[in-house]
Amino acid sequence: MAADSDGLPRLHVDFNEMIEDGTVDLRGCAEELTKLSVPLRDGLEVVLWDEDVQMEGFLRFDLRHGMWVAVPSKLGFPIHVVIQVEGDDTKFSIHWDQFDGDDGFGRHWVQVTSPEGTRRFDYDGDVVWGLRKTSRFLETKVDPKSDPHVLDCTGFVIERGPTEITLTVRSEGRLLDWIVGNPKVIIDRTFLNLYDKDE
Repeated sequence: MAADSDGLPRLHVDFNEMIEDGTVDLRGCAEELTKLSVPLRDGLEVVLWDEDVQMEGFLRFDLRHGMWVAVPSKLGFPIHVVIQVEGDDTKFSIHWDQFDGDDGFGRHWVQVTSPEGTRRFDYDGDVVWGLRKTSRFLETKVDPKSDPHVLDCTGFVIERGPTEITLTVRSEGRLLDWIVGNPKVIIDRTFLNLYDKDE
């Protein structure tokens, strides 16, 4: 397996195999993975490439799906960050994409999957603080005796109670609500951990 000019192993991937959390599914790259000049490990920095794109990234073992994934990065940071909230029959994910290497993301959206189908709501870019604020809000424990906690973001509102999370999206002059019962919040803190270390 060749290395680039910085000595990083090169890994041929299919960027069309990007999954919901912004990582690249490497199950189709088994042969490429065996050719790496170093043992696989979480955080291993590599150069990801296909016929059209080349970028740095790192490897991570995705416990949830039981597979290796590649995390495209810019200046060592993932370029795509996602928070997922999964419930009984409804789930939503909040995405920050195209990290600029400083303190902003070029794209930001919310995707909702419910029994009625999947919908995506696109917003302008966002800053790292928006990601941090949302992460803290969803990580904080809710006292069952307190009133619901509310986070008002540009374009959408999240309300947390002890047993459910309500997402309200402003779209075309209407308010659309989804209730996620028995929510499980999944936050990959890789980006914020690296960003905090870098400050």
